Amino acid sequence: MKFLFVFYLTFGIIFSQSKIFSASNGNEKEIIYSSSFWLSGSPAVDPAMKNRMIFQSGISSVFKNKNILQYPNFTIGLKLSKNLLLTYNTFGFQSGDESPQILGGGIQWYFGGSDTLNWSTSIQRNDLKGLKYFSLTSLKVDVQKWSLWHNYRIRFGIGSNFFKQSSISENSEFPNSSEGQINYLCFGMKAPISVFYLGLDSQVSLKNSMVTIFLQKPFF
Repeated sequence: MKFLFVFYLTFGIIFSQSKIFSASNGNEKEIIYSSSFWLSGSPAVDPAMKNRMIFQSGISSVFKNKNILQYPNFTIGLKLSKNLLLTYNTFGFQSGDESPQILGGGIQWYFGGSDTLNWSTSIQRNDLKGLKYFSLTSLKVDVQKWSLWHNYRIRFGIGSNFFKQSSISENSEFPNSSEGQINYLCFGMKAPISVFYLGLDSQVSLKNSMVTIFLQKPFF
C-alpha cells in the first residue's frame, strides 16, 4: 500500500496530463484564481519536529463551481533552528501541451509558550512560469495553531494569498495584467505511517476550496 501511494504521488507530478491552464468558455479568471490558490499551499511541518529536513509530495484538487482542477506539489524544507524553517520548491510537469515550471521559497516561524511551540506563521512566494499565455506570482501569508489529537497532528488557521498575473502573448485571451487577494481558512491533519507522514490539507475561500493529499518524509 505504501509503495502504491508513493507511486501515485510521483506519477501525479511527472506525468500530469490534464489541461489545467487552457482557457475555454471565458474561464480565464477561474484559471488565474485557481492557479494562485494552488500556489498558496505550503508544507505541513510540525513545530515540534526534531528532524532537520523534510520532503513533501502531494496532489491538490481545487474546486471552482462545477470544475475540479488537479495540480501536483513538491517541497523541500530545511530547519535551521528550533523556531525557523526554510522552504524551497522548484519543479516542472506536463499539462496538455504546456510545460509549467514552479520556482519559489519561503520561511516558517514557530512560536508559543515557554515549553511548547504550537503556533506557526509562514511567508511564501511562488512563481508560475513556462506557460504560453500568462505568468503568475503568488505571495502567501498565514498563521496556524497546532494541536495533538490521538495519533494525529492537527492544524487550523487563517491566511491571505496575494497574486499578480501578466499576459505573455498578444493572442492570449487572458487579461494583460491582473492582481488580487484571496483570504481563506485552512485546516490540516497528518499521521505517521511507517517512516512517512500521510496528511490531508484543506483551504476554503469565498471563491475556491482546495484539498491536498500529501506524503511527507523527514530526514536527519
